[in-house]
Amino acid sequence: MMIGLSLLIIMILLAVANYMTITTNYQMNVNTAVQAVDTLKVAADFVYIHGHPTKTTVKIRIPPGADAGSTYANGKTINIGLEILYGTNDIYAITKGELHQNSTLPGTEGYYVMVINSTSDGKIMISEKEF
Repeated sequence: MMIGLSLLIIMILLAVANYMTITTNYQMNVNTAVQAVDTLKVAADFVYIHGHPTKTTVKIRIPPGADAGSTYANGKTINIGLEILYGTNDIYAITKGELHQNSTLPGTEGYYVMVINSTSDGKIMISEKEF
């Protein structure tokens, strides 16, 4: 009976530890997405305020679980769709200036160097740096 009770307690502890590990991983991914979106927003606002021909580059990390279909830069919104436990969460920021319609964000996990520049029509272009 003691062995059975001990095994039950161990199983409960393992289940709790597993849940905490999964939750921590999701929170780290959300934090990474928030940091990427915020970095892009700050750079876009900087370029918008200083006007044409301002250009800057930033380094971002797109976390695991990013949803390419929900990751975009359009209007005044920079959005990373992040798949978590029961669906997709949108991590987004609103910029001061209008984003160019051809602005793109990578939708897959990885480290990226992004170029943010002001166009002659006063919009902000976000694109991945070509190497």
